[in-house]
Order: sequence, then C-alpha cells, then structure tokens
Amino acid sequence: MSAAPAVTAAVIAPPAPVAVRGPAPPASPVARAAADEAPPPAPVAPPARDAHAKRRAPLTRTAATAAAAILAVDSTSPTSPKSAPPPPAAAEAAPPPPVRGMREVLGEAEKLLAQGEVGDACARGEEANKLAPKSPQVHKFLGKCYMRAGRTREANDNYKQYLELAPTAADAPFVKSMIK
Repeated sequence: MSAAPAVTAAVIAPPAPVAVRGPAPPASPVARAAADEAPPPAPVAPPARDAHAKRRAPLTRTAATAAAAILAVDSTSPTSPKSAPPPPAAAEAAPPPPVRGMREVLGEAEKLLAQGEVGDACARGEEANKLAPKSPQVHKFLGKCYMRAGRTREANDNYKQYLELAPTAADAPFVKSMIK
C-alpha cells in the first residue's frame, strides 16, 4: 500500500484591528471621569506577515465601520487640513413630489368645495383645467364652483364649455337650465 501524501491545513487568522490615532472629540465630564479610572488601552501589534497575505479576507463589517468612524472624526477635526464636505441641500435630499394628474387635482378641489373653501376649490379647478383643458368634468366642476362663489359669468362660460364637450351627457338638460 502506498502512503498518502500528508496534507496540512493552514488556518488564516483575520487581521488584527489597527489603531489609528487622531484628535479625540471633546468628552463630557462623566466620560472624562470614567476615562481617568479606566486602564490605558493595550498596544496593538501590527499584523503578522505570512505567505497567504494576498488571500486575506476583506475587513469585517465591524472593522470597516470602526475605520469609517475614525476617518470621519479625523476629517472633521479642526487641525485636519481636509475640510468636511458640505451637507446636502434640502432639495437634493427630498424626493421629487409625485406627478399629479387631473383626477387627483379635481378630487382635491371637490373636497375643498365640500368643506366650504370655495376660493381654494376654484383655484384647484383652474389647475385641473390647465392639466386637461378639454375635460368636460373639469368645466362642469368650475361651473359649479364659480356659481357658489357668485361669479355667474365664469360659471356660465364653464357650463357652456361643458355642454360643447359633452352635449349628450345625462345632465345636459339640467345644465342648460342653469345657464342664464
């Protein structure tokens, strides 16, 4: 029987955390008192070099987070030659408002009119009219809104436009009776 070649397994230890020194942020009086009582941190030895140095695993999440925190503290210190990047503008941080269609705007206008806010409702109705100028629903709403506001000329104009866009509507005879 032939002897099997001996196989040895090498265990690669993860790299030891590296201490990076920089100016420490100012501590509170409680933290300073606790630091005075705590023993000094143990020195960290540099990682040992081995034949498998190129195959090392990337930093662990904890080590990467610690390194990022240290770099962040170092980059914002007053003695650092680098300056911190400016905070993002409020417009860049907020997502753009959703695009509103004629139906959404007209729904808001209907709610406002039901709450008795006639002026705001008419304004929303005009906004819906800009989005869909050929919509019979919008002109019917504007006719109703302007009628409640006491603006009969604008109400009649919108009711006429409604009848031109929807001459066979079920309520066309009623709307014709309202036009003066």
